[in-house]
Amino acid sequence: MVQPFFAPVFQSFRDIVGEEIARRAFSDADAEQARLLETLCGTGGDPSHAPARRAYEKVGFGPAIPSVSLYRLL
Repeated sequence: MVQPFFAPVFQSFRDIVGEEIARRAFSDADAEQARLLETLCGTGGDPSHAPARRAYEKVGFGPAIPSVSLYRLL
């Protein structure tokens, strides 16, 4: 499988945008006095996904729960 290449500037921009989206979602839920906000985020466990994992952790996601997704071609 071919891995996409993201230039470091784009990677940083993408992480910042993702962090802001998460912060706004949490802020909006807080403003509405929500008691529960169910969110699911996922990323790979390999080194190329480390920036995404750090971005999720910066906005409060964690701890990571190891899991496996299985697929079947039809």
